[in-house]
Amino acid sequence: MHRIHLLVLALPTFLIACGGSSIDAMRSGMPNSQTVQLQFPNQPGQHLDSGGQQQQAQLGATAGFYVVTRGVTVLVNVSTALILGLVKAITDNPPTSFHGNVAVWGPWTDALSPNTYRLTVFDNGNYHYSYALEGKAKQDPDTAYVTILSGSHTAAVDSSGHPINGFGNGTFVINWDNAASLPQHDPNNMGSARFTYDRMTATAQVTIDVTFTQVWDSGTNRRIDANYHYASTPGGDGLFQFSTYQNTQAGGIQRFAIESRWKNNGAGRSDVIVTGGALSQPATINECWDQFFNSQFLQVSYDPSQNYGVEATACVFIPAEYSPL
Repeated sequence: MHRIHLLVLALPTFLIACGGSSIDAMRSGMPNSQTVQLQFPNQPGQHLDSGGQQQQAQLGATAGFYVVTRGVTVLVNVSTALILGLVKAITDNPPTSFHGNVAVWGPWTDALSPNTYRLTVFDNGNYHYSYALEGKAKQDPDTAYVTILSGSHTAAVDSSGHPINGFGNGTFVINWDNAASLPQHDPNNMGSARFTYDRMTATAQVTIDVTFTQVWDSGTNRRIDANYHYASTPGGDGLFQFSTYQNTQAGGIQRFAIESRWKNNGAGRSDVIVTGGALSQPATINECWDQFFNSQFLQVSYDPSQNYGVEATACVFIPAEYSPL
């Protein structure tokens, strides 16, 4: 979806309050890209594409599964940034209507876009909000609206009882198949994604679970389902469980179920279960990297000739832990 520039809607910009609801509170009741961002240690100067690529493991080189994990976090973050960025751009402006506990932004159409959008937010009390972003072709009737984003959010509150923008917990669903029915859309985005998140304060543990359903995987040129689990404490350890797919040189598609863990200084470990392709039974790969993201330990169950390093001294996490996803 292309970046959209919104015109200021013709309503007063002062705070509107009615029936105990307020626009500022409703804005704080919406997740943004920071709310569901996966934070993973970054190698200075490193630039990865959204998918990341597994590279040949080599002692002292940048760890292959560090690169894969980093690339997948980028993929998940990018998948939400455009949609949630659009929501923020909309709610930065006054609503078109505000009655009781319901605020509506739109319908709005950019001057050069064939798409029209409408965002509806409900204040359900106790800082709990629900919302839906809908779109349709500009010339179509209102009955043609399809839901692109829907969800609910319970905002975290500060010591004065005010909602904190970007913090809280909730669930939302992005439906790219619906978005694909609009005249203007990204043909590479398809399927849907369900996010469940908990980010209550800037110092509390963050948990994010994502279920991708029938999304396009460019590495295998097919639709896939994938699950992701992320948990991290700012300034502390982090954990990310996910699966990815790869076309093998020997033919066939292999699935990698990966659990990556890391320390605050960047040192970490990935433990992998590999299935499919030329493998007759599941295999395992274990890799550890230092604070500079350089591989120090590798163990490949199906090809011991690739192994190097000593687990007891090279790994900041012992023993291996495998993803259940």
